[in-house]
Amino acid sequence: MNILEKQKTAQDADLARQLKEARAERDRMRELLFQSQRTEFLAGFAVGIVHEFNNIIGVILGYAELGRAKTQNDDELSSLFDGIEEAALRAGELSGQIMVGSDPESDKKKLLDPALVAKGIEKLLAASLPSNIDIFADFSPGRGMLRAVPAALHQALMDLCLFASGKLGLSGGAIILRIGRADYTQKEPPEKEMARDEYIQISVDYHCSPRACNGSDQFALELMGPAANGKNGSSGLALAKQTARAHKGALTVEADGETGGRVSLFLPLASDRPKQRPGAFADLPGGSESLLIVDDETNLLIPWKAALSAIGYKVATAQSGREALMLFAENPAGFDLVVTDRTMPIMPGERLAREIHKIRPDIPVIMCTGHSGRVTDEMLKKQGLAACLHKPLRMEGLALTIRRVLDEQK
Repeated sequence: MNILEKQKTAQDADLARQLKEARAERDRMRELLFQSQRTEFLAGFAVGIVHEFNNIIGVILGYAELGRAKTQNDDELSSLFDGIEEAALRAGELSGQIMVGSDPESDKKKLLDPALVAKGIEKLLAASLPSNIDIFADFSPGRGMLRAVPAALHQALMDLCLFASGKLGLSGGAIILRIGRADYTQKEPPEKEMARDEYIQISVDYHCSPRACNGSDQFALELMGPAANGKNGSSGLALAKQTARAHKGALTVEADGETGGRVSLFLPLASDRPKQRPGAFADLPGGSESLLIVDDETNLLIPWKAALSAIGYKVATAQSGREALMLFAENPAGFDLVVTDRTMPIMPGERLAREIHKIRPDIPVIMCTGHSGRVTDEMLKKQGLAACLHKPLRMEGLALTIRRVLDEQK
């Protein structure tokens, strides 16, 4: 074989290699595109599910509040409705976690009960952990509330539980998720970066057979962050520690080299407390104005109308944007405020608001949406809306917002 033939053979081999690499890159890009499209589809699907789920929760919440108000003189019956309402509120919290990444305010701290987050994680892991790992919850009464970024807290607790499950490994064992209060106002806190204060302590205990836990001799090194190699959930534990510091708390570890250990997240106890629920609709701010309530979910309109009528308002309802526009057009001066759902067939809430404002520009319109956090103040101003409420709605929030908007119009 002469030199020219050798060069041609080498060139052919190089071209073949480049072609193979190009095809591999093309296939990789196709796979990335497919994954991106699938993720986009799932995100859109989740939005629709959350919207419908929030409507259902709103119906349960509305009837629970209505029942509680009508049975306020019967403590036994009223407590039953309290239980339904509490369950609906918990479901609403879980629904909000699905959309937390798309919420423009998802990075803001909110007053919350850590047990609501922990219960969701417990149920999720109970269904997904190996059968040889049991998970239990132990939440102390009177544990208090904390201010935290919901998504960050959820991820931190999940990381602690996954770390514990990684420690148990193939041998299995038990995980106990505990929440209680820790008072360090009169004693030295476990970490130097912690102030002398009251904290909520969220602990994940893991228990395994003697000498069966994975890597227990390296336990303290798991908190080294970038120095950790990512095994046994160490990178997640490092992120949890960052979350603790961002919330002015700390992450601590206690290890028994043979039978397990504990990872604890300390977060400052919130000084403010959740508002007491009104005992009856009479405790809510009312008025004598005329309202038009619009929602394609009929079962939402019934408790809303009953509650708002009970506090003095004259309430008309419509089950679609078209029906609402016809009612309003017949008597524009007969209404003082409109409350409309955002997502409705044929005529969505934004379009209804525009058509109503063409007839009467000064009428205040409140938008309700099941799409968490997707309406900003700029959007409100652009659409000429007076306020936006996120489903599922409690009657207190609806009544307070209606009264505030009406008073601002005067």
